Amino acid sequence: MVKIIRTKENRVDFERIAFVCKARTVDAERPYTSFIHVEHTKEGSRLVATDGKTRLYVVSVRVRIPSGDYKPVVSKDSIVFVKPATDVKFPDWSRAVPKDMAKSGVLSLEKTGKGKAADKSANLSLVANTMNKKTGMVVNVRHIAELPKTVWSVYKEPKSGKVVVKEKNEEDNFAVFIPVGKAA
Repeated sequence: MVKIIRTKENRVDFERIAFVCKARTVDAERPYTSFIHVEHTKEGSRLVATDGKTRLYVVSVRVRIPSGDYKPVVSKDSIVFVKPATDVKFPDWSRAVPKDMAKSGVLSLEKTGKGKAADKSANLSLVANTMNKKTGMVVNVRHIAELPKTVWSVYKEPKSGKVVVKEKNEEDNFAVFIPVGKAA
């Protein structure tokens, strides 16, 4: 089984899968962190990835990918899912998602993807500062930069301090961040 998602044929799903792939990392103690976990949904597939420490990304796509844990090959124009691994067990990712969250506000990343590099950086700094103010927590700016350039609702889990962002109009697309500290 080989499943190929090409940006020219399916730009939306390609961008969502590329986003979730950014959460992957290589950790010898946690081999699942280099994999993408795929589950079936009514409309397609849910993809989950984590670095096992500070972030978890979840997206839903329309393309049907067989359930399993994959190491997709990502290039500029395509993402290839070959065959699910049989020697890796992705943990129950839903346990990392807070159940009791309070909405803290909205973030717009739309301007962080347009214009000159200096403008993008300045706009990203403003968005990161806004998130710090809305949640009282400092989130790794690189993680904020990885989010698709859309509008996101921001939530905070009062007990653990986890920050959750959900893509506006796409509640199944979200990220869970473990803050690096409290905002000043």
